[in-house]
Amino acid sequence: MIWPASAARWLRVAAAVLALALASGCASLGSNPADPLEPINRKVFAFNDAVDRAVTKPIAKGYQAVVPEPVRTCVGNVFYNMSVPLTAVNNLLQGKVISFCQDVTRFTLNTLFGFGGCVDIATELGIERNRTDIGETLGRWGVPPGPYLVLPIFGPSTVRDTTTLLADLGYNPITQINDDNARLTLIVLRAVDTRASLLRAEQLLDSMGIDKYNAIRTVYLQQRLNAIYDGNPPDPDEEKPASKSKDKTSQAPQRERMLTSELPSVLVVPVKAGVAGVADGNTSGARAGTAGMTLLSQQ
Repeated sequence: MIWPASAARWLRVAAAVLALALASGCASLGSNPADPLEPINRKVFAFNDAVDRAVTKPIAKGYQAVVPEPVRTCVGNVFYNMSVPLTAVNNLLQGKVISFCQDVTRFTLNTLFGFGGCVDIATELGIERNRTDIGETLGRWGVPPGPYLVLPIFGPSTVRDTTTLLADLGYNPITQINDDNARLTLIVLRAVDTRASLLRAEQLLDSMGIDKYNAIRTVYLQQRLNAIYDGNPPDPDEEKPASKSKDKTSQAPQRERMLTSELPSVLVVPVKAGVAGVADGNTSGARAGTAGMTLLSQQ
């Protein structure tokens, strides 16, 4: 697998920022078991937020104001359609045969009859949109998440979920385009389109006056755990027998349940991903960003 030059440049920039954060933050580590690298992560989060406010957000606002909604819907559908083959592979690896068949049917219909995915015929026919990735697959196989990470440019992740970023960089159809200008244009368009879809959620989050870092961390870890358990994670204090259902997870790692048990009881939080999780196809970041629209805190 050979990564294109643009992907390599993204990784070099991210590595440089992360190295600076490590150098300035390694003296004091966080006490939160879900986020032992919190001092470092907060520095990277601040960097991502600054880049977002200076560059990505203004462009996303302009894109939303100028481009008609039907066109934006078409763009979003096409980019999602590009991700379906990798989603299908992961569903098959997770033993989700029904979801795998849905993905194959969806991709075939929308590609052949929906102008490359611009028109979402499959949804009109009642075929669900599935979202999964290699990080979720590893979680279902029992691989623990490891510490929570905020990656420069790419945003919220865990040690395990960085595999999703690597897989997307290596196998996303956009990164396989040989023409540098075309590839860069599509990468930027995908980032701007995803960022624009988060503007309304960001407004709600900003109006609440809460710690954005904590909110994003909470929803990301909960969303990933819920994805592994198909939306039905067990109580961290309970041990449940393994399920043999083809489309259900048997049991997530004990370590992952311990991490989320320490989090505040926030059900769904609108996440401002900024450039995080969208710059080059980080599906886990994008999913965390689009997952929540309402904050429901249980007191």
